[in-house]
Amino acid sequence: MSNFGKRFGALIARKREDRGWSFSELAVAAYGDDGQGGETRKSDVQKLEIGGSAKPTARTIKRYRDALGLTQEEIDACRTPEELQLAQYAEALFDVIKGAVAQTDVSDDLAHELSERYAAGNPEDFEGAVRGLMRALEIAAKRPTTGNLDTDVNDIIAEVKRLNEEGQLEDAARALDEALEAELAEEERRAAGIDALIREGIDQAILMRDIEKAAALVARQVERETPDPTKRFEVLSSTIEIWLNRGRDKGLAFDLEVSIRLARTLLEVSKSEDERGASFVWHGIGQQTLGERESGNTRLEEAVAAYRAALEEYTRERVPLDWAMTQNNLGGALRILGFRESGTARLEEALAAYRAALEEYTRERVPLDWAMTQNNLGLALFNLGERESGTARLEEAVKAYRAALEEYRLELSPRNWAVVQNNLGNALRALGERESGTAWLEEAVAAFRAALEERTRERVPLDWAMTQNNLGNALQTLGGRESGTTRLEEAVAAYRAALEEYTRDRVPFQWAMTIENLGLVYEAFFDETGERARLEEAVALVRAAREVWDEAGASYYIEKSDWILADMEAKL
Repeated sequence: MSNFGKRFGALIARKREDRGWSFSELAVAAYGDDGQGGETRKSDVQKLEIGGSAKPTARTIKRYRDALGLTQEEIDACRTPEELQLAQYAEALFDVIKGAVAQTDVSDDLAHELSERYAAGNPEDFEGAVRGLMRALEIAAKRPTTGNLDTDVNDIIAEVKRLNEEGQLEDAARALDEALEAELAEEERRAAGIDALIREGIDQAILMRDIEKAAALVARQVERETPDPTKRFEVLSSTIEIWLNRGRDKGLAFDLEVSIRLARTLLEVSKSEDERGASFVWHGIGQQTLGERESGNTRLEEAVAAYRAALEEYTRERVPLDWAMTQNNLGGALRILGFRESGTARLEEALAAYRAALEEYTRERVPLDWAMTQNNLGLALFNLGERESGTARLEEAVKAYRAALEEYRLELSPRNWAVVQNNLGNALRALGERESGTAWLEEAVAAFRAALEERTRERVPLDWAMTQNNLGNALQTLGGRESGTTRLEEAVAAYRAALEEYTRDRVPFQWAMTIENLGLVYEAFFDETGERARLEEAVALVRAAREVWDEAGASYYIEKSDWILADMEAKL
């Protein structure tokens, strides 16, 4: 409490005792009859007298002055010289604004209280104090906020208005603080409820396989969790990556489709070349990843279109590394299309895209990106090598894979190391098939088994299945060059393992390749043992695979299956 407040309280106590009044009697005189003999305001009198109240307001001083007949001299005597000077300063401020006060419904009590506060806040700047006081007066004169508010909120606003009119600014501020804390707590509770409902909604959309609903709720979740709109693009991009990686690694087509829909949302909110480029790339990656697992080529064509759109935004001159990244991705989609089609035009396009990427992705500049692109270049060379006579392309592929392994080391990048080991195994197997002896093939088996140490079924089930299939291919070729059926039995085990994850519903293209390979092993068993049942099963498997090739319009594989079937049926 201020010095003035203590002395004023002592003055009130002395004057009350001089009159022989009780606390309740003074309360009635100062505040009016409450119907209970002053009991409801008795404590206010007690607090004032013992110095337990805040600095008396102009309204409070007036109440007790009138009740006890105090003179201005007696009141001023309670003030120090500095407090008296400040009171006179406040009164001068009030004289300046009282004309404006008269034109509003602001009470004199509130106007005096405001004058005192602005006098204390601007003791050496009278004009500044007047300007501040006039703005405060405008605020005080405003009508209370109304509209679509809760009754409790309207009641609080009305109470604050009343307290301010009485000059009880501290009490008004305290009421507002308490109400605000309560509203904020309720807001937090409601926000937690909304967030919980959004999470449940996403789960429900997954249950119903509602891609649009899931994507819309995920986007809403990002918006709520990222109040800063300048950061929302980055957070939504990271969210797309989470859904895409989960869909890729766990074989969840739904998650990949959600990532594609989110990429469209990302494009809608893009505001720059870089943001548009990133949106197209995310869209392309999602379409490509799904397209690799489906029998048709529509998604892969959409991926190619998305990457080419991204290259319109990511120019080499402006953002060379983003341009190189997109060229690398474009090469991936083109390679898979070329892999499924007869001829080599798409594969040659993929090679051109990878080599373009390597012009900016140099080993010195970005060693890991360089290694990634070397691996992808090896894939295109391998696919071309399989369709050409000779071994030149295959040897180039082996060289590219081994270059990639110089940066993708097991201890530093085990996942990427396993990917390249798998791909190296494929190239070594293809070389082994074209040359006599078994050295290349033994190297291939070793590469696949090394890859499987990192590519576990639990961690990456579809990648594990792919490597099991590739291992089966190498073992099958070895089995054809050795007496007995040991290697062939190992090949069957590898193919059957792959088929535990490669189902027709989930990944029809990979399922078809694997059952065709299994059919070829059964043919080899027939050649070795003469078991007709094995050959009949082999024919059934290849025919089932051909159904998938027909659905996909995969001309290269249709021709290959027809040739295999003709050979098998000739033996029946």
